[in-house]
Amino acid sequence: IQADRPFPYDATVELVHVRMVTVPNFDRNGGCSPYFVVEKYDDNDDLEETYDSQLHHEVRRHSKKEQKVELPCRVELQGDVKLTLMDKDTFGSNARMLSLWINAAFCPPRGKLVLAKGECDGTSKENKKNNF
Repeated sequence: IQADRPFPYDATVELVHVRMVTVPNFDRNGGCSPYFVVEKYDDNDDLEETYDSQLHHEVRRHSKKEQKVELPCRVELQGDVKLTLMDKDTFGSNARMLSLWINAAFCPPRGKLVLAKGECDGTSKENKKNNF
């Protein structure tokens, strides 16, 4: 942060895609059918869903043989937001794969924010299932 300008508390950034460099193993035969949800606290301090990628893009199954998962989007983020990646199940309930909190003020304005697996909730080795 530069000292000659105020901290950008109201910074807004656009999320244009979510990429996972490996395919998590959440389906019975390996792979996953990912989508993501963005949530933000409302005025009553309740988490409110502001975006659900499966409402805008078809959820596609990715096999373990694929190199990565790309989820396109165009979502404006401001303030503290929670991003949760989910695995869509045809017959059972959808499974939470991972989640993370970010603040738009800490995102590079025209760059990319890269997070390691260990920086995301739900991916640690203490997790009994080895999905990642």
